Amino acid sequence: MKHLALAVISKPQFKLMHELLKFVRSCGCNVIEMRWFNPGNEAIGFYLLGGNWNNIAKLEAGIPNIERKYEVTILPRRVELRDAQPDRLLYTIYIMALDRPGILEEVMGFLSGEDVEAVDINGYVFEGRYTKAPISSVSISIAVPSAVLISDFRERFIGFCDDLNLDATLEPDKS
Repeated sequence: MKHLALAVISKPQFKLMHELLKFVRSCGCNVIEMRWFNPGNEAIGFYLLGGNWNNIAKLEAGIPNIERKYEVTILPRRVELRDAQPDRLLYTIYIMALDRPGILEEVMGFLSGEDVEAVDINGYVFEGRYTKAPISSVSISIAVPSAVLISDFRERFIGFCDDLNLDATLEPDKS
């Protein structure tokens, strides 16, 4: 199976999502993963699609028609999925803190200096329920090589977060 990633930027519209999904199926492809985010006057979607090369090519050829019809921008890219990594353990990092510029950058800077690989990253800011303070929430799934001592990594990571006043946990993935 071959894979195609799509980044979609459009006005929020369920009809577009439905038409994209119908189009994907009509080309003989399947949705492996899909995410949509609607922050206001623009919506952002991410798709990971699977199919044989012929079906992927058919889908790529039809994208300009969808873009014209729905006044949407679609950025396609053929991708290869990662190989199995049986020597890695999956962990999830959760971080909560009063929002301020640079939190994600600082955390990514720390992780880039470690022997770990980011698998999935989600971050957003919300208003605290009672305090109305802006709160940053970040979750990061990481693949950790089995040779890494988790206790040492955890100690470095938690110490790093404590120094920045970030409330953080590191837990094994339970999926």
